Amino acid sequence: MKIIFVVLFFIVSMQNISFAQRTFISPGIKFGYQFGKDGGFTFGMEMSLTFWERKGPIYGVVVAVDGFRGKYDYHLGLEVATLAMGIEVGPTISGRYDYDSGFSATVYSGFVLYPYYRYTYMKKNPNQHQIGTFIKVPIQVDGERFSFGG
Repeated sequence: MKIIFVVLFFIVSMQNISFAQRTFISPGIKFGYQFGKDGGFTFGMEMSLTFWERKGPIYGVVVAVDGFRGKYDYHLGLEVATLAMGIEVGPTISGRYDYDSGFSATVYSGFVLYPYYRYTYMKKNPNQHQIGTFIKVPIQVDGERFSFGG
């Protein structure tokens, strides 16, 4: 997992390569509640690398770890968003069920504070539902300077 964060950091720190009009790295934490079997409060960390063309959607990759009671889920996803709402989908490996595998889909909205709903399907525990909030700080690392006015 640490290797993925190092690779993301290395990619965005290269000075001579511009992937898109604007490139952001967004570290964050999450707090949520998972319903159903083995449910409860959950917490985690997430890092996303996103690209934003001037008149297009925001798109990128996400690496996340979350869990509770000493058991964790590891997730890698692709995301696409507008300034108002986004969706992220990708494979998930769960340490909660003897390393079960599946996929997760997350719908979110916001800026810095992102309420979310996540659906996860696992072979051993299908149909998991989770709600919560991400707190993420987008840090621009490349491209034309972003501002909210003039």
